Amino acid sequence: MYLLSIEENIKKLLTIQKGSIPLKPNLGLKRDYIDKKLSKAELLDLKDEILKLLTNEPRITDTDITITTKDDVIILHVKNTEIILN
Repeated sequence: MYLLSIEENIKKLLTIQKGSIPLKPNLGLKRDYIDKKLSKAELLDLKDEILKLLTNEPRITDTDITITTKDDVIILHVKNTEIILN
């Protein structure tokens, strides 16, 4: 249950568009990354953006997170759980 709620919160954080929440304007991803096919360079930038964004999830630390890319898919590993983003 614990990991499931973390996964749900991460997915929610990754679908919020930066600036769309008035009291938390820095929460979310830049508009450039949402619902768009990304180049390799953009994927690398997105990895950095995701790591910054996940500081808003207090139940995980930097050591709990790894991000890999395979083809055009980003795979987020959090505490031995895979979250596939595409």
